[in-house]
Amino acid sequence: MTSSTDRLRVVIAEDEPLARRALRRMLLADPAVEVVAEHADIPALAAYLRATSAIDVLFLDVRMPGGSVFDCVGLLRPETLLVFTTAHAEHAAVAFDLDAADYLRKPFGAPRVHEALERVRRRRYAMPQHGAQAHLTGHVLVRVGVRDVPVRLASVWRFEGADDCVRVVTAERTWLHADTLRQLEQALGAGGFLRVHRRHLVNSAAIRALLPHDAHRLAVELPNGDRIVASRRGTSVLRLWAQRAGTAGTDGTAAHAPDTHGAGGTRR
Repeated sequence: MTSSTDRLRVVIAEDEPLARRALRRMLLADPAVEVVAEHADIPALAAYLRATSAIDVLFLDVRMPGGSVFDCVGLLRPETLLVFTTAHAEHAAVAFDLDAADYLRKPFGAPRVHEALERVRRRRYAMPQHGAQAHLTGHVLVRVGVRDVPVRLASVWRFEGADDCVRVVTAERTWLHADTLRQLEQALGAGGFLRVHRRHLVNSAAIRALLPHDAHRLAVELPNGDRIVASRRGTSVLRLWAQRAGTAGTDGTAAHAPDTHGAGGTRR
């Protein structure tokens, strides 16, 4: 049986009819893929994205008539993943800047499209899947070279304070954000991130388990097994969050926490 994470609703944005038809054929070779729309220019794609939300993946040609791809990327929902298609190698930097799931260099064939779909599925498995993610509809700006580019808040696992900037940690890489952790916390408000330590702000939707660290503190376990030890105050925040989420055990830890001797690294 195909799981909900395997099924993909895909939109194709490609101005060349032959390339669009070929991509559709390669995508539909996967029985779990549904191509829900196709667009040949930026205005049509932008109008579609404003009107709909049920999209899992956008295959987007970097060069499209009628505007800039940046006009459309900002319209994507946090849970929608992006795959760039282009004949120009120099656009790879744009793909990485925009946290794309993959980057397909034309000409490409069915094996490469299959690989891109598998990368998308891995990203979807890694993304937070429950309640708080729905509230994380914005972006945070990160520094890439000399530019600030947006990263979807829903893809962020945690923010870590580092001197006068913040490390933005996702499933696949780490960026730097120019503000302090306190400024970032104030800007996010009650947006699903928990201040568990003076140096750590954690996406509550990325918490896989709460584990006892010692008699007074809990540790947060993330999807990759990394653990962050909360301060005493942060532990109180976590216990309150767990109670409200209905996941707390009698000792304040997650009711289904895995064994505490896992392989993940612990951070303080």
